[in-house]
Amino acid sequence: MATRRTRTRGQGGTGAGKARGRKAKDAERDVASAAPRTPANPEHSLALRTAFWQHIVRDMLTTMSVLQASRPDMFDGRMAVLTNAGERVAIAGIEPLFACGIPGTPADQALSIAVESSVFRIRTPEGEVFTLPLSEIRALHALSDDLVKSLEASSAQADGGDVPFGFAAYTSLATSPRAAPAPARKQRRTRKG
Repeated sequence: MATRRTRTRGQGGTGAGKARGRKAKDAERDVASAAPRTPANPEHSLALRTAFWQHIVRDMLTTMSVLQASRPDMFDGRMAVLTNAGERVAIAGIEPLFACGIPGTPADQALSIAVESSVFRIRTPEGEVFTLPLSEIRALHALSDDLVKSLEASSAQADGGDVPFGFAAYTSLATSPRAAPAPARKQRRTRKG
């Protein structure tokens, strides 16, 4: 009868099996060390997220500046940027102030690349011009075509169709009676007895 050899846990086994185990552990360690690590510092995480957002905004606004030549109908105020102060700046025209790098020394080139497309000039449908750095842009906002048509139709019905879109909302603020501020209430002082 042939005897069968059994291993119990903790026994070494053959040399080839140990080598395979070491190779697998080495491979796991290599993968773990090559994997990107999240920064432990919260300020560093916030800086990375801010830079990521600013890159997205920069790319979208740069694309819009190129797109306005072929699709001017899109730039009637339905697209806008929202500033950190909460102001909606409608876009009728947009252009980056520093759109391309400049030749020169490596230091000059690095500096021009760092500020390239970081400040945008936005012209509104009303003719106002805003010059905004990426750090002041909180969000991008757009109205869909259907929503614009619906708003225009409801505005025309309410106003009789004689005034421009949005004018009624603007004038309603000027013509509405303002409530007088409520008088301040005097508080009674009580003695602790």
